[in-house]
Amino acid sequence: MGDRDGDKIYNAQVFVNQDGEVAAKYRKTHLVTAAPLDERVCFTPGDEFVSCKAGDFKAGMSICYDLRFPEMCRTLAVKHKTNVILTSSAWPMVRIEHLRVFSLSRAIENQSYLILANRVGVDDGVTFCGTSAIIDPAGAIMARASVDREELLQAEISIDVVESVRARVPAFNHRRGDLY
Repeated sequence: MGDRDGDKIYNAQVFVNQDGEVAAKYRKTHLVTAAPLDERVCFTPGDEFVSCKAGDFKAGMSICYDLRFPEMCRTLAVKHKTNVILTSSAWPMVRIEHLRVFSLSRAIENQSYLILANRVGVDDGVTFCGTSAIIDPAGAIMARASVDREELLQAEISIDVVESVRARVPAFNHRRGDLY
């Protein structure tokens, strides 16, 4: 969605809670400049990462190109204490494997669910790759959409799964914050 603030326009994502209220709004921080697209022409980058409570979960928000920056999701996991990463996207078919690898990697390395909503269709000559997915904290794909049509995905997520994965491989406890 577009979000305007004065003369600035942001590529933004909102989280609507169970009461239908906007619980959080994230303004995309990493603007894509991969040909033929240059978001800097019309969008201003956001300047903060955003998370919000969702029942037993804490969700971190990201948009499309943000997946290429592992430090963003790690910051959400470590500083914001998130265990779900919500990513809305318009990823092109030409880079479908990048989307698959980045989505799996962000889920696995942050031991968090990753919920990806990626568009389908063609716009301005660019074909989008769909393949929306729900990935668990161990990297198992719980649900995946096709490349060429709109679909509704559903999967049951559990805080117990997050805790179990994090207990089996306590990577967050082994981080060397003194080095990075």
